Amino acid sequence: MSSRVRRARTVVRPVVSVAAVALLPICYVFPDGGVTVREVVPGALVAALDWTTLSGVFRYYVAASSTARTASSVSSSCSSAGSTSAG
Repeated sequence: MSSRVRRARTVVRPVVSVAAVALLPICYVFPDGGVTVREVVPGALVAALDWTTLSGVFRYYVAASSTARTASSVSSSCSSAGSTSAG
């Protein structure tokens, strides 16, 4: 197992665990029907895992879009600077 995978596991496991514990009361209290904690735990774990995954994907998206925007603004400023100096 690579060190990158080990580092990811050491970060993801606690985050998912904390999120699951935070979501457990929400999943237990808000449904109208009576549910047991045993019925709620799988849903809280899936919700926590989804939340963690989507936040990582969104973080990657924001980083990629800000990099692309910076690169496009630099190229457009270079092309406008070139047209002004020629004219």
